[in-house]
Amino acid sequence: MFTRLLEFGGDMSDSDASLIAAELMYLAREGSATDRANAAADPRVPLEGLWLLARDSDPGVRGAVVLNPEVPAAVLEAIAAANDDLREKAGTHPNAPLELMESVPLIWHTQRSLVRYTERQGTSGHTRDELLSAWSQAHSRSDWTTTLGQTWTVIAGGPHEKP
Repeated sequence: MFTRLLEFGGDMSDSDASLIAAELMYLAREGSATDRANAAADPRVPLEGLWLLARDSDPGVRGAVVLNPEVPAAVLEAIAAANDDLREKAGTHPNAPLELMESVPLIWHTQRSLVRYTERQGTSGHTRDELLSAWSQAHSRSDWTTTLGQTWTVIAGGPHEKP
């Protein structure tokens, strides 16, 4: 029954969504490493499940949390702080905290993460285009060291302002 619910792709009632969330929580707690990784990457996993899976003993499960499109900034920040091997991957997620994003080499980012970064900065389309151009140039030069933060300082005159 659970597997059938997870594969359900149509319109869901609240009870269907609740059952899916319950199954994902069950998998997060009791599943094999593969089951836990699948639950971690599923955008329907509840926040409680993401926190649980972010502390999983299996590095593949923690890595799958970073791949979840709905993972919040706080979870990404916690994963990056506790797992040096996942810091750069977490920093390229569109939901990552700005400071974490800025600490990662520009070349590691995706267009999606950079567009999201500029949206969160509240910048113009021109500034976004400049950043995407710098990203493309970093790829052309194979520049693996210049960070997003360093690039942003040149383009926008400084890193993001802290609240």
